[in-house]
Amino acid sequence: MFKGTTSSGFEYEVDEAKLKNMRVLKLLQKMQNDNGSAFLDAITAILGEDQEERLYIHLEKTEGSANVENTAREFAEILHNAGDALKNS
Repeated sequence: MFKGTTSSGFEYEVDEAKLKNMRVLKLLQKMQNDNGSAFLDAITAILGEDQEERLYIHLEKTEGSANVENTAREFAEILHNAGDALKNS
């Protein structure tokens, strides 16, 4: 489990096992192929429903909206930080 904070101030925890799970990796692959459904599923799979909701609330407070662009930016930062954490583990 590792903790992080995005540049906008969203604090999160990610279970490293989720990032190594083949089903999650498959979702991330589909997401890269511009599959919107996979994007939504990947957020839930990695953050869980509670943190996902906290992310949307955070974006509404800090950005005015939890729109696709804001959510994608935050999630990309979380994934980038997660990748760094995996490399260092």
